[in-house]
Amino acid sequence: MRHSRLCLAIVMLALVLLAMPEHVAYGHSPSMVLGGYFTVEETELLLRDMAARYPHLATLVDFGDSWERGEPDGAPGYDLLALRITSRRHPGPKPVFTLVAAIHANELAGPEVATRFASMLLAGYGVDPTLTWLLDGHEVVVVPIFNPDGRALAQPTRKSTSAWPDTTCRGVDLNRNFPYEWGAAAASPYPCSDTYLGPTPASEPETRAMMALLENLYATRATPPAGQPFPDETSGVLVSLHTYGDLVLWPWAHTSALAPNAPGLERLGRSIAARNGYSPKSAFALYPHAGRLDDWAYATLGVAAFTIEIGSVYPCSGHSAPFTCIDDLFWPQNRGALVYAALVASTPYTLAFGPTFDAASVTGDTANVTVSARASAVAGGVAAAELYIGEGPPYASTPLAMVAADGAFGGAVEEVRVTVPRELLAGDVRPLLIMRASSTTGAWGPFEARWAPAPDAPGPAYRLVLPLLAR
Repeated sequence: MRHSRLCLAIVMLALVLLAMPEHVAYGHSPSMVLGGYFTVEETELLLRDMAARYPHLATLVDFGDSWERGEPDGAPGYDLLALRITSRRHPGPKPVFTLVAAIHANELAGPEVATRFASMLLAGYGVDPTLTWLLDGHEVVVVPIFNPDGRALAQPTRKSTSAWPDTTCRGVDLNRNFPYEWGAAAASPYPCSDTYLGPTPASEPETRAMMALLENLYATRATPPAGQPFPDETSGVLVSLHTYGDLVLWPWAHTSALAPNAPGLERLGRSIAARNGYSPKSAFALYPHAGRLDDWAYATLGVAAFTIEIGSVYPCSGHSAPFTCIDDLFWPQNRGALVYAALVASTPYTLAFGPTFDAASVTGDTANVTVSARASAVAGGVAAAELYIGEGPPYASTPLAMVAADGAFGGAVEEVRVTVPRELLAGDVRPLLIMRASSTTGAWGPFEARWAPAPDAPGPAYRLVLPLLAR
């Protein structure tokens, strides 16, 4: 049975939601608590509303309890909630992209960006072609608030609220509590410290619940011998949202030594940073610290794991930037970066080295459809491009070759195109046209999709780079 504060929030927010258009209801917090940011209760209601509105795409998962929830004499506490998003077009298992926010309670922006990302995917399915292909072939898991007990307090703590004997100080820095290299660097053994690492590795119920969730999402893989990388075919990407600094960080954080998959981690980190305009670097280069979610996920499961530190320019800096910064700056900066990170989840250590498309258009008449695109190589040149109709790998295996507009591949940027006879599009009311390109170094890049235009709509169809759907 829900607690009284949640019930009251549900009633108040439901009344407001009923009176608002969907995009407005998803874009504003009616209570204006925390200067406009959603409270824990409002975020929970938002997640439940998403799952109810999109039952064919979204499932709300209760993956554990906060510390307070498990204490009979504590505050009411909270469920730990994840929204799993994927279409039912294909059965799983599918490559998984995970987005986690609010590990640190006083970092307010992360949950707002995370819920906007979830809402964009749900509203974009069947509307935006690349988002449609993304959810057909991938699973996206969004955990907007990992530390709800601390988030309910909001200021000034970054920690959870767990209590310890013989001290009045409370809480653990959950991003110092994961067992990989626990206590190796920049984590305090003192309960009153903001970076208290906890009495033992994974001492906190939130930490253990997150570990179990990720172990379930990413099939446990054999850990390579010390110093050896995970195989190129390893799947999975995780992004943890923090504030602040306008940074994209990758493992390791506890040592200056390179992670075994350092080339792929760095390449993907730089590609993410190229899309949000942030500075890319290893987490250790920021400062040495240990016991992080990212490092544990990579070291244990092989997941390509990153931290995005949101915000640095006044007034949109600090842990509690004005709420207007979300839609004015933080969300526009990061939506393309998050979509890209999800698109490479099938094999992130190789796809990050492949070409991407920064422009594409589709034209058609009653006889043919022509797809034109500009492919840009990350390393080397563009060696080839191909187009799949309706489905991409692993669900389809016979692509059409695209040709270079200048007659030869090999340049760092190539205009490519292919003409598709209408009869090849038969059988699907609105077929997807899914393209990818390879580099001269042998790496394929992530897919990009467009809709095929209807025969009675011969003009230009879609010409967009990344979805701009509002929450």
